[in-house]
Amino acid sequence: MLELTERQVQAIAEQKSPLELVNPATQEVFVLVRKEVYDLTCNIVGGRQGQVWDDEDDDLIRKKS
Repeated sequence: MLELTERQVQAIAEQKSPLELVNPATQEVFVLVRKEVYDLTCNIVGGRQGQVWDDEDDDLIRKKS
């Protein structure tokens, strides 16, 4: 787990919508959401504890035949 810097805490506090983070090496964009929002989302789409919604071994959106 990473701990936020003061600057990051301030950016989150000032953000009106989910905070987008960019990996400068790959230009991948990530969305930062509170853990309770993430947990609720996992429960809605059928994720179990320890399983993420996009787990390739058990694709909860597109079941493999």
